[in-house]
Amino acid sequence: MGNAVGEPVVTAGRDSFPAVDCEAASTEAPDAPPARSMPEEGGRMTRDDSTRLAGYRVLRRLGAGRRAEVHLGHVGEAAGSGTAGSTVALKLFPAVNAGSSAVDIAILGSVQAACVPRLHDVATLRDGSICLVLDKLDGPTLSAWLTAERRPQAGELVTVLGAVIATAAAARTAGWALGELVPSSIRFNGGGRPVITSFSAASPAAEGVRVADALRAEFSHLGDFIADVLVLARHDDPGFLGWLRMHEKDHPMTDRLPELEARVFDWAPARPVVLSTVDGASLGAVVPARLAPSSGRRPALPDDEEDEVGPTRFGITRTIQRARLLLAPRRVAGSTQGFLRRHRRPAVLAGALIVVGAGTALSLVPPAAQGTPPPPSSAAAPPAPHSPEASPQQGAGASTTAPPDPGSQQPAVTADDPVAAARALLMLREICLEQRDAGCLGSVDQASSPLAEADRHALSEGGQPSTLQPSDAITLVGRTGDAAIVLVAGPTAETPPASLLLMKGEAGWRLREVFEG
Repeated sequence: MGNAVGEPVVTAGRDSFPAVDCEAASTEAPDAPPARSMPEEGGRMTRDDSTRLAGYRVLRRLGAGRRAEVHLGHVGEAAGSGTAGSTVALKLFPAVNAGSSAVDIAILGSVQAACVPRLHDVATLRDGSICLVLDKLDGPTLSAWLTAERRPQAGELVTVLGAVIATAAAARTAGWALGELVPSSIRFNGGGRPVITSFSAASPAAEGVRVADALRAEFSHLGDFIADVLVLARHDDPGFLGWLRMHEKDHPMTDRLPELEARVFDWAPARPVVLSTVDGASLGAVVPARLAPSSGRRPALPDDEEDEVGPTRFGITRTIQRARLLLAPRRVAGSTQGFLRRHRRPAVLAGALIVVGAGTALSLVPPAAQGTPPPPSSAAAPPAPHSPEASPQQGAGASTTAPPDPGSQQPAVTADDPVAAARALLMLREICLEQRDAGCLGSVDQASSPLAEADRHALSEGGQPSTLQPSDAITLVGRTGDAAIVLVAGPTAETPPASLLLMKGEAGWRLREVFEG
């Protein structure tokens, strides 16, 4: 099947980026057997051959998620592939999830920006599965790079943030909203270019009277992403994050992406991203182009601290690796207009849910999350009917097994101390998971966050949620505004600690993402 997707405008450094975003764990599994693949037969593929997939020889499986799995493929006999290099990433959507690839296809075919992957080919398999042929990404995820022992320099962060902001602007121009972005869904290619590996939160851009609300949601998502980057990189807000938060509720709402980008570039001179290789060498990326030149009338924001290349200030001695990327990948060719139209309604609905559930800022907890916890009296009501039934048999012991009164945890959750909040939220999360109550998690997980998606998916599929037990051994790693990252000790000395990202809003702190070592 020929390439149905146009090439992105930016070609420098686009030699390799894998869409290994496979929504859930995307860590490589070198010993994992290749998935059953399919040779060409009658114009389509069949799943009878275990060594080939969409015309490519399968070397191994790189990862698997809720809706797709990714394999490392060798170009081999794939004629006319047009790929640069000997290996590609083969992203396979099973037939039951083939519809979820429609939005990804449309974005890959219509958005021309540095952070958008290049789609080489699309194959429809005999069983209805969809296979995307993408460049293989050789670099780390953004979250792993940010939390490595070497603290990123301000100029490198300018390069990353500038590229993401420009991509958000390009997506809107093409008629799409990227939705929520998280550092773990961005991966560097071999040249240090950040590439978005999942468009699960993307949706068609709003039109008419909804444009202002869509802009406000877009700024909120970008603000959350910038806050994540700064806190993981151990940098204080240089000023542009606070500026963005201040303008999220503007009336009327106007496009402020060019000014946001200008303020980011005013922070420090953009520098190539330095990626360490196995032999200790460094690779760099090209510095991104600007959306618009700075007017020169606004004074540059002060650089609060000099760039550092030495040990990190907070002493993180390990690189945090994500054990799961609970992202819902959606990608297939933009030229398949009929295919996309058949699935546009679910995409619009998903986009609407994202806008509602993503919140309006770091300082404003998403609507889904703030519905239950604010009034302690209403939240505390459910345990009351169970107490009379449990007390005759269990006596005083009933209070240790019944759900704790949310009101008793509210002071810690709403206070300014993220360590105390993390301790309380982890205890509440354990209760919610034991009861398998997805609604209960609304007062614990930040709505639409990676952890919320992971927990709800685990409950709905009967799987095992991310292991994160309550602990008194919680230490603060860093904080930027209403975002904080804490280190949670493992249950045993042999278990490496996990890092937990929290966000604070009007209803208090919420758990956003877990990075397990």
